[in-house]
Amino acid sequence: MTDVGLLRQQIALLIERKRYGDAGRLLSEAISSEPEDPGFKLLAARLGIATADYRSARDNLEAALAQHPDNAEARQLMFELLCETGQFVEAEQTIIGLLHDYPEEAYFYALYAALMLKTLHIDKAAALAREGLRLDPTSSLSQVISLMVDVIEDRSHDASRRLEELVRENPDALHVAWSVVLVLQSRHRYAEALQVLRGIFRSVPDDKEAVAALIEMRVLSHWSMLPLTPLQRYGWVGSGVLWAVAVLSVFLADRFAPQITSSLVVFYLGYVVYSWLWPPMLKRWLSARGF
Repeated sequence: MTDVGLLRQQIALLIERKRYGDAGRLLSEAISSEPEDPGFKLLAARLGIATADYRSARDNLEAALAQHPDNAEARQLMFELLCETGQFVEAEQTIIGLLHDYPEEAYFYALYAALMLKTLHIDKAAALAREGLRLDPTSSLSQVISLMVDVIEDRSHDASRRLEELVRENPDALHVAWSVVLVLQSRHRYAEALQVLRGIFRSVPDDKEAVAALIEMRVLSHWSMLPLTPLQRYGWVGSGVLWAVAVLSVFLADRFAPQITSSLVVFYLGYVVYSWLWPPMLKRWLSARGF
């Protein structure tokens, strides 16, 4: 392997190990000496995506694609960048183009399935994951997407254990798992989201984001939060409706059954205090108990 090849390999390894500062310093030196090398541009784009420096990532990808428009790695990185920046229509066009040119590439089907999962096209995600598994039965990314579809559709009871195994085999599965947490949370299915988060936490126990999300989901899925479901589900709208119902109930009680008016007022005030004080108290208690 040439010195340039060894340097690329070293930089790629640093990025994989999240040593972004070291990778950036080596890349700066490499690009200064080889400014037209497309491999270094792709590594710079990968580093930009990893560090959320999306402007740098796009500039490097556009430069690489200007040199080699059909470069599959550059196009895949552009797809990943578009997904990260929420440009899902453009991302879908990019992955469709890749599948057109590489119709037997199982990994591209898995990436497309992950995008469909993120955009809540669950049936399409499942179909694409099945096609990915048909082409490559060992594809861990397709496997994790199939597992996540099962979780979303209430067909899996051991998601946490299976997810932990799959994420250990393929770090890409971690991004899919986070997407599914958001899907489940948006559907107020906190128990299933908790299962997925436990799998994420066991795979990356030092991830502070995973710890914080797990604690929050434990609070949301706790049985004592059931009385607060209207507030969880509808936010300020739910709070406004409850306030309007409370005011109307007190008004009607005061007019037609004054003996229960004070009880209604106490009940409503108790509910308000409960909604303010109980969630943070529960969060501290569950945190102290452990995961």
